[in-house]
Amino acid sequence: MSEELKYIDARQMPLDEWLALLFDVPDGAVFTSWAFPTDKHREEYIAGIGRRSEDDVCKLLEMFLIPSGTLGCDRRYMADLDVVEKEDPDMYQRMIRRQYYRRLFRYEIGFSKIPPWEGITWVLDLLPHYPRQALEGLEAYSLAHIQLLPDGRSAGLCDAIEVIRAKYIGMPGTRTEAIRFLLDLRPRHFESLVERLYHRMNYETRLTPEKKDGGRDVVASRLAPGKLERILIECKRYSEPVGVGVARALLGVVSDEKVNKGVLVTTSRFTKATQELARRNPRLELITGDQLILLMNEHLGPTWPLHIESLVTESERQISPHIASEG
Repeated sequence: MSEELKYIDARQMPLDEWLALLFDVPDGAVFTSWAFPTDKHREEYIAGIGRRSEDDVCKLLEMFLIPSGTLGCDRRYMADLDVVEKEDPDMYQRMIRRQYYRRLFRYEIGFSKIPPWEGITWVLDLLPHYPRQALEGLEAYSLAHIQLLPDGRSAGLCDAIEVIRAKYIGMPGTRTEAIRFLLDLRPRHFESLVERLYHRMNYETRLTPEKKDGGRDVVASRLAPGKLERILIECKRYSEPVGVGVARALLGVVSDEKVNKGVLVTTSRFTKATQELARRNPRLELITGDQLILLMNEHLGPTWPLHIESLVTESERQISPHIASEG
């Protein structure tokens, strides 16, 4: 690395000073420019976003979004690809089917001028009129690359999503609007959000595989003095009341796995038969949509809808570990 480079620790900078540096970078300066340096920077920026012009917001978003080109992790992935080709041909064939690895290989050997990373900056063309479609594009891009993106770049995409949601969509204003927000999530994202909720409630949590989940979406455990509590959580993103059949199925899994209890979480409410079953069975806990919103406000903070992408990414990475860490 050239000695002319000057590393700047942006974590201690006031927000406005970091923003000024971001848009007028001194020659040779290297600092966190692909995401907010800290949570505090992000929270302060979001809190004052109403005072910021669309031009200023888009300038920031452009820094956070990934352009077409290369990233620092590419050489490492290419080296890994070379090793896997020699040591595990079957794994190599699976890897090379991914479009990223195909582009990377062709680019590195000089066969193609198309860079490994196809950028996502085009979502800015959807603003300000189509913010939801912009979010969907970013979420799809993150999902496709979750195992490959460096931590810094993944954080930048999450920050971009939060900025877009805050500037162009806003927060749900009522509990009913918050429940509608949950209903608009993908089922898997709802499960991830519940997993993060229990994690913040001091449980050790694990999101089960999307398929073959065994009748529970989240496994949570907590060690209290003299007692190990283990619970199974089933998530139902419903608009109609949850019937007793779902509750009986969960109780069956609870009995079979000999855990402390099962928790049935929904965005809706429960039928009278389901409530009566829970009254007769202390190993069954029911959480309605209204109760869920209160729990999330308490443990995830009242602005949790703005952080949904980072929460989902945290959860998904528990079962989809990745390699790269640098920005």
